[in-house]
Amino acid sequence: MRHHASGAHACSAVHIPCMLRHASGTTQAEMDTLPTLPERLRRLPEVLGILLSEVVGLFALIPYALSTMALYRSLPGPGSEAALAKLGVTVERDVAYGQGNRCLLDVYAPAAASKAVGDGDPEQPPAVPVIVFVHGGVWASGEKWHYAPMATRLAQEGYMVVVPSYELYPKALCPQMVRETSDALSWTLDNVGARGGDPAAVALVGHSAGAQLASMALLARASAAAAKDAAAAAGDAAGRRHVTRRVAPTRLRRGGHRNAARYAASRPAGQHGRRACRAWPGARRWAGG
Repeated sequence: MRHHASGAHACSAVHIPCMLRHASGTTQAEMDTLPTLPERLRRLPEVLGILLSEVVGLFALIPYALSTMALYRSLPGPGSEAALAKLGVTVERDVAYGQGNRCLLDVYAPAAASKAVGDGDPEQPPAVPVIVFVHGGVWASGEKWHYAPMATRLAQEGYMVVVPSYELYPKALCPQMVRETSDALSWTLDNVGARGGDPAAVALVGHSAGAQLASMALLARASAAAAKDAAAAAGDAAGRRHVTRRVAPTRLRRGGHRNAARYAASRPAGQHGRRACRAWPGARRWAGG
């Protein structure tokens, strides 16, 4: 629960009843981790102090929250050309990237992005770079619309900005949040091209807990890719050993081997074996390839 001390985040005050319920549920979850009543009583003053600071923080942020929500609501959706000409930014809200209730994201797009969507015309502007921003909130709070000012400013500078939300504690633990962050990144790589973004120029960034989730998501993806490559290499090596066990050099004829492909397949890697096997139409089928 100590982590929640910094948890009163900008803009939360617009949804004060919901946030208070969430804070109460988080407090209860923290108390439930303590097995005995004496431990709970000793911890109770600290927990109540943290909860009070959360509530005070929510009310203190009301002015900023209202201005941020007003900006978020004022941004036009995709295709609003008149509004786009005035503000320079559109936002596509609540796009689902997964199955969870909070697996939603907003896509802030600059005017250049709409012009970059087309059929490959050489006069067409290039696709715009993309930023995926993972919000913070000590893994227990935060909403994607809280970062509308930041995302809008970045879009005005020419970036497409993707801001996902994810399930929060206590409904989810960190591994689920990491998976959802990775899913949001996958959605971005697969879908920004159709919106004028450049899938080859995507930066994943985050704030506070969001930075940790972004880092863990990248590490998980790198680990999975390395494991896949290792498995493929092991399978390839196992296949070569299998072929070597089954194949033996055949008796020589006067002009060469009776079956050059089978002989070549029995040689160590790097000794013309693959070239010879390709020359024999039945080599892949014979070797189980």
